[in-house]
Amino acid sequence: MTPVDPLTGHELWADVYDTVPNPLLALEERQLLPWLGALEGLAVADVGCGTGRWMQRARDLGAKSVVGLDFSPNMLRQAARKPGLRGRLVLGNVTQIPLKSSSMDSVICAFVLGYVSTLDAAVSELSRIMKPKAPLFCSDFHPSAHQRGWKRVFKKDGRNVEIKSTLQQTTQIANAFEGRFRLEQQADLQLGEPERALFEEAGKLQFFDKAKGSPAVILFQWRRA
Repeated sequence: MTPVDPLTGHELWADVYDTVPNPLLALEERQLLPWLGALEGLAVADVGCGTGRWMQRARDLGAKSVVGLDFSPNMLRQAARKPGLRGRLVLGNVTQIPLKSSSMDSVICAFVLGYVSTLDAAVSELSRIMKPKAPLFCSDFHPSAHQRGWKRVFKKDGRNVEIKSTLQQTTQIANAFEGRFRLEQQADLQLGEPERALFEEAGKLQFFDKAKGSPAVILFQWRRA
């Protein structure tokens, strides 16, 4: 299995992204939803929105306006099919975000950092689009999971596809955000019993006992300086 670049991988993944159970996304949502709190009246950006799952959550939590950015045209096409998301989607990259400076009250950036080879440009752009003291919520594949050999893999047309990613150690991430952001919360999330059914539904129950109890997702909440 030869890894493909992130853009190619997400263009392929988009067609099946919402149809296959994903325990890591479920784990992340279980922890991140309480962190977000109420978003009443806020302008929220979902940077790396994929098919729009956090855009939908933000609307449910009362966001005044929601915009989603992704580098994959096919992911955006899938998102545009969902109620209320058409016209709120922008093609772009986290290192060159086509949004106005100081325009966002809150930003979500889920499972994006591992696809960025150099974090400085991404951090600079995230900071630029946010209002002072606005919160930023970031999640990603846990560095220790990467080191244990876990891969970003999905199945398409009967074959496994692996997406290339960059190992970003926790200290590297912290150093990149330091100065522009203040860290408020951090969590190392472990797969648990709530995800068992998803492993079974995906036909991967045999991997659950080995995977549970080990860090799988890392989650950060920062505040723009």
